[in-house]
Amino acid sequence: MSAIDTKPMTWLRARQTVLGSMSKSSYGQECRNLVGRHARMKALIALFALAFFGYAPYFYLTYKDQYSGPRPPAVPLIHSLGMLKYVPWKTPTNIYPQYIEFETDQGTVYDVGYKGDAAIGQLVNWLIPRNPRRVYLEGFLLRDGKGPLWPTYIASPQGATLVSRTRLNRLLIRYRGSAMGGARDLYYIDLLFVVVTVFNMYQLRRRSSITKN
Repeated sequence: MSAIDTKPMTWLRARQTVLGSMSKSSYGQECRNLVGRHARMKALIALFALAFFGYAPYFYLTYKDQYSGPRPPAVPLIHSLGMLKYVPWKTPTNIYPQYIEFETDQGTVYDVGYKGDAAIGQLVNWLIPRNPRRVYLEGFLLRDGKGPLWPTYIASPQGATLVSRTRLNRLLIRYRGSAMGGARDLYYIDLLFVVVTVFNMYQLRRRSSITKN
């Protein structure tokens, strides 16, 4: 009888046994024998439960301020004619917009949005197929002037609307709430992993109790 078999199968011991199934040592083999079928998969699910629980608050704290800051008229409104262009990121199967730049006719260059952010892809979808494109752009700097330029209106040099104020306002509202929404989604996923892990631990404790009796 192994050292594991002689110890009472508490919930803590059940968790340790499930996680121990990932080990390649003799201890890991003992754990797998107790956990039973798909022991390594059960251990991986338990690890995901722990990882998502820790990553969700990190995700929220990292991204919660990305799109924060006052909006015009509380901060200056930038408005100018210039060239709006996106720099592509090429993969073997596709081309993705990596980031957007806006260079005014006065030579000032602004980063538009956050590099790699999904909002960049949305803006590019509205501006394709021409790149670069001469436009009239209104916008402001996020994060109290420390962040990138967020456009509030994009039009052609002749005044024809390319991306409306309503559309850009809705996009900003969506991404201002994306950190909380993303963290919430991570917790929902984590809840699924936790439920499966608790069920696996319950089965392990039940089998251990039957074996000892």
